[in-house]
Amino acid sequence: MMTSLPNLSAAARFDSSQSPSHISPGGAPPSPVPHASTAPNDNLSDIDANKSGGFWQSALSETRHFAGGLIPHPTESTKHFTILRHSPALVFYRGPTTSVAITIFSAPKHPLPADRTIWLQQRGFSGDSGMKIKALVGATSTWLDVTPSARVEAQGLAPNSERSWQRDIGKAAKRSVKEKGDAKAHVPRETHVVRIPEASADGYFRLVLCTGGSAADIDGGSSRRKVLCPSPIFRIASTSTDSSVMRGASLSTMPIEMGVKVASVMASNTVNRYLAPVTAVAQAGASKLQPVLLAKDAGQFLFGGSGSKSKVGAGGEQYSERDPGYITPQTEGVLYGQGPEVVGSDEGPERPFPVKFQGRVVPGTGRSRGELGVPTANLADIPEEVKYSLRGVYFGWARILPGKGLDTTSQEWHEALISAGPSPYPRPSVVAETMMTVHLIHNFAGANFFNAKMKVIVMGYLRPMQQPTAPLQDRLRAISWDVQLTGASLSRENWGPDMTVDRLKSIKSSRSLSEKYADTRSKVQKQVERVPVHLAGIRAGDGEHRDKIHGNGGYWVAR
Repeated sequence: MMTSLPNLSAAARFDSSQSPSHISPGGAPPSPVPHASTAPNDNLSDIDANKSGGFWQSALSETRHFAGGLIPHPTESTKHFTILRHSPALVFYRGPTTSVAITIFSAPKHPLPADRTIWLQQRGFSGDSGMKIKALVGATSTWLDVTPSARVEAQGLAPNSERSWQRDIGKAAKRSVKEKGDAKAHVPRETHVVRIPEASADGYFRLVLCTGGSAADIDGGSSRRKVLCPSPIFRIASTSTDSSVMRGASLSTMPIEMGVKVASVMASNTVNRYLAPVTAVAQAGASKLQPVLLAKDAGQFLFGGSGSKSKVGAGGEQYSERDPGYITPQTEGVLYGQGPEVVGSDEGPERPFPVKFQGRVVPGTGRSRGELGVPTANLADIPEEVKYSLRGVYFGWARILPGKGLDTTSQEWHEALISAGPSPYPRPSVVAETMMTVHLIHNFAGANFFNAKMKVIVMGYLRPMQQPTAPLQDRLRAISWDVQLTGASLSRENWGPDMTVDRLKSIKSSRSLSEKYADTRSKVQKQVERVPVHLAGIRAGDGEHRDKIHGNGGYWVAR
């Protein structure tokens, strides 16, 4: 079946002299921006939805090209600052990795302030006027702090991205020399890859360069932001068919919404075909636990009258409260040289501990062993819910599982320090790379157990992770205190590995109906979450939760 779409690229080739005024807050007319030299495909009616590339991709590509004609202004300037947007005007949603790349310029005598921050502002129904009025009166309560969290060096950037950015910077620098207004002779200072939070939804946005405090400072009333320069407008688009995404669109950009809308409908129909097997598996997994009382006839009456309904309801509450449980104890750390001599009571670990998981040992940098003298195992293939729930330094037990070439390696349970958090040696990435390392408090005599399977039982929380820039002496002192505290805490009878494993088995066998429901729901939910639907532009319902996990993300490089 052949499907056609209005030829958006033909409409994009309009006379710039008749186009609506640009949406820059500065109010000056935009510089002419040439269209792409390569003409787009004018015969969209010949695109078959079943062919390679697909109708959806073609529709989005046409819409992006059209957006380049309707939102052509790549820079915004004030007296002392200019922001160049490298990303296209239409940015497609890609889950936690959705990002926008910009370069900040400034006048030679006005370097960027040390406390500079970047904020995300959504364009409302009032359009540019509403944006400017909010900035003028300081109404920034709905802005999101998206300042990139990691600094990287230029040599660590992807060659293709850096080459493209340098080309854009060179063109902008040449234009600034010829400018007679605010942007004259501005020089590049920093390039930022800003992660767009999933909670921001679809719509028209801009980034705002400010000085005067972070989100925490503003909430505490200790500082007030001062706007330095806004970025050009861009559109965040997913395959949502919600009509509210029209918010912020003007008459000039409304055709973009039509293109995104058509692509969204086609995408939803296409993705449903691929999600159907996952849905069937999830329903089958849940049905195994549903009691016979859940039949649709007389069973409905029995289900309500027997009290099972309230038990399942309690299970839902347990499921909702389960994930935050891992984060709760992390707010109370133990500083080295201070605090108790042991962690926890003599009765054993308290909820949400113990946490048991398994991973595969992979090669690391070797810096931990070289600097701290502690055998370190970097783990991969860890369950996502464990990787993103643990943050900080923990203590517990670990053992190497039997495997090829490990006959002489000790396979008993050993005391261990477990560190979970962002990599101390990160690569340029929109989402910070999460590492899980296990420091075994045992002398393995230089044994190598790469690719071996390791079981870990996390028994309790010690402290937050130190910054890799912390003095070596402080890090050594912290490790020494961690080892002493771990040995003292795990030496108690109810904190042993075998007793903990037996306790976990006993708890599993004696679970109530509501607890089984919560476990099954959690397993099914995790299976569904593993499906990367965000790669198809589909928004999941837990975007805010993932934002809390990933933090600001993003990275920047000095120029």
